[in-house]
Amino acid sequence: MADPRYRQIANELLSEIAGGMYQPTGKLPSETQLVKRFDVSRPTAARALRELQDQGLIERRAGSGTFVRHKPAQRSEDQQVIGMLVPELGATEILEVICGDLARLARLHDYAMLWGDPREAQDRDNAVLGAVSQISPAAEDPIEASRQLCEPFIHRDVHGVFFAPFEHHVNSHRLNLLITDRFRQAGIAVILLDRDVHPFPMRSEFDLVGIDNFAAGYMAASHLLKLNAMNLAFVTPPQFAPTVSRRIAGVREAVLGNSGIHGGLQVIHVDPGDTKEVAKLIAIFASQVKGSGSAKRRPVRSTAKDRKVANVDCIDAIICSNDQVAATLMQTLAAAGIEVPRDVRLVGFDDVKYARQLTVPLTTIRQPCRDIAAVAFRAMLDSIEKVAAPARQYSLPVQLIVRESCGAYL
Repeated sequence: MADPRYRQIANELLSEIAGGMYQPTGKLPSETQLVKRFDVSRPTAARALRELQDQGLIERRAGSGTFVRHKPAQRSEDQQVIGMLVPELGATEILEVICGDLARLARLHDYAMLWGDPREAQDRDNAVLGAVSQISPAAEDPIEASRQLCEPFIHRDVHGVFFAPFEHHVNSHRLNLLITDRFRQAGIAVILLDRDVHPFPMRSEFDLVGIDNFAAGYMAASHLLKLNAMNLAFVTPPQFAPTVSRRIAGVREAVLGNSGIHGGLQVIHVDPGDTKEVAKLIAIFASQVKGSGSAKRRPVRSTAKDRKVANVDCIDAIICSNDQVAATLMQTLAAAGIEVPRDVRLVGFDDVKYARQLTVPLTTIRQPCRDIAAVAFRAMLDSIEKVAAPARQYSLPVQLIVRESCGAYL
């Protein structure tokens, strides 16, 4: 399911604006020109322009047309600075896309960007002011680690920081709280990306921009239930973010609410890269298909040893916490002779680029990365302008992308 047409047009225009296509005049195509170029109705073209106008990126000038909105030129030392602290940026493609769009939006709004990792600043546009250091190997203590991460932002007197909390650090929860507390005491606005600093269902005092993870989990499970999957498993690494807990809650709600299905849900905490632990999971499937020689699975009761990982007799489908987990699990299952989707249906989260390029293209939940960036930047501007409002949580809708791995085309 693709984005609405008006949003596709707005996204393409945004990319062209960020790339400088409409310089030096800054004038955009008229509604009539957009209608002809994209073969859409005039209301659709108008809505695409209104989308960019609502983000503060363009302005309508009566009798002249639509133009890129520019702030008066400022000297670099006088520019307002916002920070980007995404310590686990390389762990997910989704955050890379969101951060890239945030950097472009910063440039369009004439803000300098201070990145929290030298690697993050590579190949970015000229809105990037510089980068601060990573956590040193000696900074194993969360207090010292938080000081190292926050001090450069505080010293530079940034107006606000986009922060994607730690997820895989051994002291993630405490470290995230220390970081946000340092920023709060320094009077620096914080906009959380993707996840909160507190475990589900608690909420922090900071604005949070991400997807509706509960609805996303419900959507993924409902799709599998409609395909007659009765026993679902949710696979996630042992360390996971609050977003995953919300996804699990959504999956569980879909299973419990489907009164016509006499099945269940098992949550399996396993590192898909740990072959020894994954082998226990594989044993369940191996016992189901061993010697069958056909496309139809034969459910068999799992052993007591297997149930230490998953207390199930038969797993029809697996929902993974993200596409990376799903891709790794798919590869491991294939090596053991377990075929997706013949022997088990598989669904991921995020819709990263390689999801469609896997041996079996992955059914997944697509995150609206460009929309997340736009909403997050608007939230940052509100915070910088001291717009009085309680902590807000922006939960953007997602899309189910159906491909072969869920077995919908069997």
